[in-house]
Formats: sequence, C-alpha cells, structure tokens
Amino acid sequence: CDWSSDVCSSDLPDFQIQSGNIGFAFYATGRVRFMVQSSPVISRLAGYTLPSNVSDLSPSAIYQLMSIVEPAFDMNGDLKTDALPSLYLVSYVDAVGAVGYGMHVTPDLSVGVNLKLVNRRFSSVWTAGGDYEDMVGQIKNDFQTSATGYTADVGGCYTLSGSGLRIGLAVQNLIPLQKLSSTMSMHKLESSLQYVRDPNNNIVLVNGDTAVTEVEQTTTIATPFEFTEPLLINVGCMKRLTDFWDVSLDWVDVAGQDVQYSSYVDRFRLGTELRLEAISDFLGIALRTGLADRHPTYGFGVDLFRILQLDGAYAYDSFTDQNSYYAQVRVGW
Repeated sequence: CDWSSDVCSSDLPDFQIQSGNIGFAFYATGRVRFMVQSSPVISRLAGYTLPSNVSDLSPSAIYQLMSIVEPAFDMNGDLKTDALPSLYLVSYVDAVGAVGYGMHVTPDLSVGVNLKLVNRRFSSVWTAGGDYEDMVGQIKNDFQTSATGYTADVGGCYTLSGSGLRIGLAVQNLIPLQKLSSTMSMHKLESSLQYVRDPNNNIVLVNGDTAVTEVEQTTTIATPFEFTEPLLINVGCMKRLTDFWDVSLDWVDVAGQDVQYSSYVDRFRLGTELRLEAISDFLGIALRTGLADRHPTYGFGVDLFRILQLDGAYAYDSFTDQNSYYAQVRVGW
C-alpha cells in the first residue's frame, strides 16, 4: 500500500517558578499524526502508464484501463466509497503539573526528586471512504474522557573535581501511570453481488436469466489498545573542553522498556555545543550538532539580554518516523 504521512505537534506555554530548593512547573504537550492510505484502485492507476498520444491507444491498453477503473463504480455508475483513500489519525494531549526538590549532598554531588500529576487524553481513528467528518466527532468524543495519574522522577549529578566531567543519572516514572485505553475503529464499506428475490424469497428471473443486484454493507472493525509510560532509566555525561565548548553522551532507557526504539543502538545520543558568547554583553549564540536515533541533529540557540532565549533544532522524530523542525522560546530572569 502507498502511504503518506504528516504530523503536527505543539507545546503549550511552560510555567516554572523556583524558590530556594523547591520548584514548580506546569506544561502541556499535544501531538497529532495522520497517515493517508491509497485505495487499491488509486494504486493501480498510479502504476498505469498512459500512451503519450491518443492515437497510440490500442484496444488492449483501453481494456486494461477499463479493468482498473471499472471496480471503482457500482452498477448505477456511482463511485464506490471504498475506492477513496482511507485516513488514519493518532492524537494525544498531556497536561502535567510538577513540584520538585533538589539539594547538594556534597559540593560535587546533587540530587533531586520530582512529583508529577499527569492528565492524559488520547484518540486513535481510522476511517475509509471519505467519512472524514465522522472522524472529527469521534476524536471529540475520545477527548471527553481522560486518565489522571501521578508519578515521580529521581535523579542525581556528580562532578569530578578538576576534570570538567559531570555524570548524571535519572529514573523516570517510578510510580506507574494509570493506563489510558482507547479503541481504533475503521469503517469499511464492502460491496457484493446478490440474487434479486421476490417477497417470497424466490430468485427473480429476467428473460430466463437470474437477476442480480449489487449490495453495499458497512463493517466496523474496532481494535482496543492501551497507552502508558514505562519506567525509564537514563544516564549521561558531559565534558567541558573549554569555557565555550562542551560535548555530551547520553544513554537513554538503559533497561530497554520503551518500545518506540526499533534498535537498542538508537538509545545512544552524542552531542556538542559551541557557545559564541563573546559577541557582545547582551547577545549570546550557541551552535549545536549531534547524533540521535542514528540520525544527525542540528540546532542553535540565541540568548538576548539574559532574558529571552530562542532555540531551534532539526532532528529525527521517532513518533513520526521522519525529520522534523523544533522551535522554543523561553523567558526568564
């Protein structure tokens, strides 16, 4: 089958407040991914090559074209709905409130804990035959129900004195989040030929032949599944080569619990940042590049007056299975 896909993601404003060793945050993330699947008729038409001139149309070429197009129409000459493309859409919204506490155990070791309250809404819809308006209604119905749960993250960071090397460990989702169940539904319209029968259920004959009619029937296929967050263990290290140049190595999901990674090597990430802070007292620029999910990543950062931070990146997104652009604006003092 031929597929095309796209994605739309959005991060709502992130609010953070810190007082001493305690911090509060609220943020939300929404993401939509949709894929369009070509129908068998469209796929066969895409593979058919028309002659460059009408005069070159041979009877066999015309017959081949008719054999491709004919299944797309019913006996009345109307276009069948199953000849149209089908659409598959997955969307979710997470709203998270968090409170964290961090402290220095020693001058070189700091630890912290983060408690999170997560409200999650999720929808997955698959429709065929152009019933796209019904899709919107089903998504609205899915989003009316949500699951709310709480979880906790813990972490620590250790600095090797004099070496410029920092090592970190983070454990996410220590408390399992409540699973959110959803159902992926597909409405498929199928047609078949049946004998025409009279009120007594006898087969009707026309000029000695049996009369047939085309009957369409809609079949709904529902697939239930669950959406949750696994326990994640992440480790990483950062080495400062100069005052303006850092390199880092991350090993995410050490225990291999997150199924989004197709290969274990995808869990290793390498990055470097070069800061050009000497441009002026009010302007700082950082250039970034790295490797994540076996794909190169590129990014930059701009710091204006130590208040407004602009970040941009181009990287591979495992959720969409394609490269994506990212942008972030931060305001802080």
